[in-house]
Amino acid sequence: MIRPTYLRTAPGIIQVLVYRLLTDKPSIRSYPMEPGTLAVFTRIRKRLTLALARDENTDVLSFWRMRQPRERVEQAWRALLSTAPMPPLSRAELLG
Repeated sequence: MIRPTYLRTAPGIIQVLVYRLLTDKPSIRSYPMEPGTLAVFTRIRKRLTLALARDENTDVLSFWRMRQPRERVEQAWRALLSTAPMPPLSRAELLG
């Protein structure tokens, strides 16, 4: 099945949004850059991935499958390394 998946990045957090069939609201898995979150970049040949784990949630982001992969990798690094305070992220902004 096709499940549209999106990334939302902000200083100190990466969120994975997955839309299911026949639903308007996505399932959101959050990976704040705090103790208890694991983020591991790996490269096999030219295929770069980012594995994220926190509590019972895990996601593997395959940048090589995304549009504009270089920009997405840069956004992920900025979110992971930022020392700025994490902004409030509204669920309402996701609807449209």
